[in-house]
Amino acid sequence: MNVNTIIEALVWIISFLLLFLFVPKHKIRDAWISFLFMQLPSWILGLAAVQFRLISYPSRFFAHAVQTSFTFEFLAFPVISVLFNIYYPTQMRLVWRLLYALAFPSVIVTIEILILRYTDLIEYIHWNGYLSWISLLLTLFLSYGFYKWFLTGKCRK
Repeated sequence: MNVNTIIEALVWIISFLLLFLFVPKHKIRDAWISFLFMQLPSWILGLAAVQFRLISYPSRFFAHAVQTSFTFEFLAFPVISVLFNIYYPTQMRLVWRLLYALAFPSVIVTIEILILRYTDLIEYIHWNGYLSWISLLLTLFLSYGFYKWFLTGKCRK
């Protein structure tokens, strides 16, 4: 196994551990809602970024099936969205909610830059860390908006 495969396998392990360790039992339904919803925009936007040659993934799981990072789009980012949504500090002051929201894409992009520099898992073609940061932040807020809408019962009769 090469370093790319090891890192990608570790992302799978860490993602499942994050779910099992940080999602309380009474929030499992909420976690599923967030997880499944985030797979849609993540997958579509990830495929679009590859199709428009903004990003490439030279080394990836399921390389013959899809050209995007299945690990990030299908598992890692939806797990991050779950944690973002269920722990969003709704009762705190605006400054703390803002810092919370800004921290998530900042940490993800920092990790992405390290992966970009030291592995073959991702390659920016016409992309940069700022675009990643903005797209992650907007997608997380989209997910949070859906999450709150769904859980307030406005989507159910």
